[in-house]
Amino acid sequence: MQAGRIVITNEGVWINPLTDDKGNIMIDDKKLENSLNGVRKVNGIYLLDGDTSFVPYGSFERGVQEHGKFLEGELARGLVHASGKKADTLSPIANDTEYPKGVNVWGFDSVKKPVVRVVGLYSFRVVGLYSFRVLGDGRLDVSGNGWLDDLYGCAFGNLVSPVSARANAKK
Repeated sequence: MQAGRIVITNEGVWINPLTDDKGNIMIDDKKLENSLNGVRKVNGIYLLDGDTSFVPYGSFERGVQEHGKFLEGELARGLVHASGKKADTLSPIANDTEYPKGVNVWGFDSVKKPVVRVVGLYSFRVVGLYSFRVLGDGRLDVSGNGWLDDLYGCAFGNLVSPVSARANAKK
């Protein structure tokens, strides 16, 4: 599942990143930093208007972890723009019934220049030299490294409702 666009910076991760007047994703460090002026940190993350979140490095754990630790972590809460202490809406996905080996958070490493990526939630099975995205290998992977069409795909957009989609298709 693609969980949305992100911008990875040297300070942290922007989830559902800000856009400029032309609709382009903002990747200027100074502009991103300035957009946090006056925004209050809520349980370790910044929740901006709309569904944009900023999750600073040091506020979330990377690597393999238990489901509860992931759901209570700042990255999970930033992904769903949750102000509470847990990302409850991710519980149906990140749980020990579906993924008894826990959650592996990777691909969220600091960069020198901001990069746009896609967050992917999936599961890998390694067979010999090959990796396959499959269900049922036992661990949920949460990756901030999605950007290659042949590996994760890049699909964006929202379906507001089937009626509005049909109306827009006719235009």
